[in-house]
Amino acid sequence: GSVELADATIAELDDYDVVMWEKHGVFAVDNDVMQAFDQIDVLNKAANIYMTAKNFGFTPDGMTPEAVQKIRTVFNLPDHR
Repeated sequence: GSVELADATIAELDDYDVVMWEKHGVFAVDNDVMQAFDQIDVLNKAANIYMTAKNFGFTPDGMTPEAVQKIRTVFNLPDHR
């Protein structure tokens, strides 16, 4: 790492609870270590799904804002944006 990487991570944590840096790893914040681990686990699964789709030759469309809001409501997730 570097001071620049640390500053960039802190800046991203204003909007997100988990940050993934290419060739550096993942950093997450939450109320306790297990919740932070869960965020990393979910990010890892999403990245694997994305990369599998790309390997099969297509780019996933992603979720609509409406679908994201439904998930936030169901799982009582904060709205960072």
